[in-house]
Parts: sequence; C-alpha cells; structure tokens
Amino acid sequence: MSALADATETRPGRLRALLVTAALLGHVELRDEIAVLTAAGHELVRHIGFFTWGVAGYGQAMAQLTALAAVDSTGSVGALRDEAAVAAGSGEVGRALMLPVEADVLAGLEYSSVADIGCGDGSRLIRLCRGEVPRRGLGLEISEPASVLAAKRVADAGLTDHIEISRQNVFATEDRPVFPGIELVSSFLMLHDLSPRSRMAPR
Repeated sequence: MSALADATETRPGRLRALLVTAALLGHVELRDEIAVLTAAGHELVRHIGFFTWGVAGYGQAMAQLTALAAVDSTGSVGALRDEAAVAAGSGEVGRALMLPVEADVLAGLEYSSVADIGCGDGSRLIRLCRGEVPRRGLGLEISEPASVLAAKRVADAGLTDHIEISRQNVFATEDRPVFPGIELVSSFLMLHDLSPRSRMAPR
C-alpha cells in the first residue's frame, strides 16, 4: 500500500481510508498491504470516465450546491465546472461505451476526411483519423479549455498536420454549418447541447 501511495502521491492515511471504504463497497479486497480489484472493481474502472466527468469536471460545482441553490436562474453550474476535465471524462466514457457503436457505424465506410462536432478532448477524432495513411480531420468544440486539451492530444499523437481543432459554436449563427471537402461528419454525446437554451456563445 505504501508503494501505491508513493506512485499516486497520496497521503498513506487517506489512501488507506479510501481503500477500506472501497472494500466495504465490494470494489477491492484488502490482503495485508495489498489491494486487489474485485470483479465489481474492474467494472467500476471500466466506467472511470463518469468519475472523471462528474468529480473532476463538476466537483467545484457540487461543493457549492448550497450557494447555487440560493441564487436566481442566472446562476450557472456550468460556470463552475472544469471543462477540460468534462471533456476528458467524456472521452473516457466514449472509449468505454461508444466504441462498439462507433465500430458498427463505421464498418465498411470509406472516407478520407471527417469533421467531429463537439470533439471534446479530441480522442475520438484521433481514433477516426489515425491509420497507416492518416485521414484529414476537423474538430469543432465550443469550450476553450476542451479545445486546448484536444489540440495538445492531437500534437501528442503526431497528427497536427492532419487534424485541425476549431473553437466555435455551430449554433451561433442562423446558417447551418457546412463542411466542404469533408466526407464524414460525426457527433457523439452531444444530445444535451441540442436544446435551444444550450445554444450559447463560445465560452
């Protein structure tokens, strides 16, 4: 357990308390100084994206729910969220839950360019463009922190010459977006952004 505390830069006492709680919930089994994931724990790890999304992305908002409840309708949970963490969590959820759907939809499709609306941290767009012959990609994202994270991940993947990340709100104008030269348009986990109330200017 001390090795885990060192690796995660965690205080040993707090880590032990966390692991004891996880054991009580059935997610780990404690064997002397070793913590082993149970079957339920492995399933929990598979859905870690929701943890990243909810705790890292909305942790500050959740900590201030009492204050938010006291303000009028102009008070915004969105203003308190960590949008980069929300994007990263969304990417993790996409890998865990959406890959089978993504594979089924794309099976047999021939395309050399793709635009991803609401590209988040860029992980899906990277998957869609990566290959022996990289495809051309365009990622559209309203959030500045998410756009910055996506651009970094594209660079880390060595695809800067093939993928462009553009910060924009596709609902900001009356004209619907068009994608000249783009053969495939994708959008995942964005249904909650399609309501009229959510169509705000880029943040």
